[in-house]
Amino acid sequence: MTQSHAVRTDSAGNVVIAGETDGNLFTGTGSSTGTEDGFVTKYASTGAKTWTVQKGQEGKTVVHSGLDLDSSGNVIVSGHTDGNPGTGTGGSTGINDGFGAQFDSTGTLAGDSGKGTIGGTAGTGGATGTGHSSSGGNTGNGGGSNGGSGGGATPSASPSPEATASPSPSPSASPTPTLGVNWTTHTLPANKYWISVAYGNSTYVAIASQGNGAAATSTDGSSWTAQTIVDTTNRNWRAVAYGNNTFVAVAFNANDGATSPDGVTWTEHDMPTTGAWNAATFGGGVFAVLGGHSTKVTTSVDGTTWVDRTLPSNLTWNAITYGNGMFVATTSEACGPSVGCAASSPDGINWTMRNLPSSDTWVSVAYGDGTFVTLTHNGDKAATSPDGITWTARTLSRSSGAWYGIVFGNHKFVAVSGLSSSDNGVVTSP
Repeated sequence: MTQSHAVRTDSAGNVVIAGETDGNLFTGTGSSTGTEDGFVTKYASTGAKTWTVQKGQEGKTVVHSGLDLDSSGNVIVSGHTDGNPGTGTGGSTGINDGFGAQFDSTGTLAGDSGKGTIGGTAGTGGATGTGHSSSGGNTGNGGGSNGGSGGGATPSASPSPEATASPSPSPSASPTPTLGVNWTTHTLPANKYWISVAYGNSTYVAIASQGNGAAATSTDGSSWTAQTIVDTTNRNWRAVAYGNNTFVAVAFNANDGATSPDGVTWTEHDMPTTGAWNAATFGGGVFAVLGGHSTKVTTSVDGTTWVDRTLPSNLTWNAITYGNGMFVATTSEACGPSVGCAASSPDGINWTMRNLPSSDTWVSVAYGDGTFVTLTHNGDKAATSPDGITWTARTLSRSSGAWYGIVFGNHKFVAVSGLSSSDNGVVTSP
């Protein structure tokens, strides 16, 4: 049984609920990790689920009974537990320990206090928090029932300042004025055709096309570490997305995919058919991947089993994202002499064509903090939208670049360029 103990709405009409469950809110089947797991779920004003965080400990109970929202869109929860889900082992200090936790508007854990931290799986919204115990336990980068796959001691005998002081500033649920407007250039670890980037588990992951499985990870979008997707045949990796605590990468003109919990260790899987898989996103509980010049889009809840869907027009669809209850896809083909093409869908099934502000080759799109951002293949052009329907032209900080990959995470947009094999450009906003 799933019980909601608290509900709040913000000024944008979004709804947040908190409570406890003995089920699995991500799959809709199976049982909770513990006797009862605590959860927080945010819904857009349209009723579409934006993200869910669920955390528990085997044989223990975690209950979220208090909930509040601040003016910046942060979510603050409190509750009690007889376990220690921050570390995944042991019991409470007392019969039950109280705890508090704070999440930003994307579901990323900003701070916690006490053993009941729920810095665990973020079901949608592309972000997972970092939890720790108040007695100096192990820091876990998101994760499942044991508090995360990360590691490292966090010697802190007192609750984190974010949870005990007034809430720290965070972008609001409404569009932030500088997001997608002001950009900063950074450098990737190698000269490759960097083509796609995703954010989750407190990590940015970028992949390179025709780069012998080249990938890179970063915790801030500025400093990057080289990684490698398991690749024995030099596949043309084209897109990466994050959801359900998993990174999913797909290859172009192949039936190959790969999954990873952290962007470092990868496992290869088969796609259902060979396709020009060139764009991927996660939203509403599913991954969605575009099939290039076609009407094909395929969806999956786990990156291994896929269901075919249909786009509204047979065009070269290059990019897809999800935000505020809406899927948005862009194409490199124009809809007219001075406008580009996009499409939006509330469910990934029913799509409507939209216009972009110029007939340039629009090749990437992302969503964050109430703003959709799309970028062009070559140059400094960008466009932003609050709803995926009406778009405004913007300008990047760099005059050249093939901006194939863009993602939002940790309060910023990060875009990577694949202009040539000697390009290692990155821009961020704000």
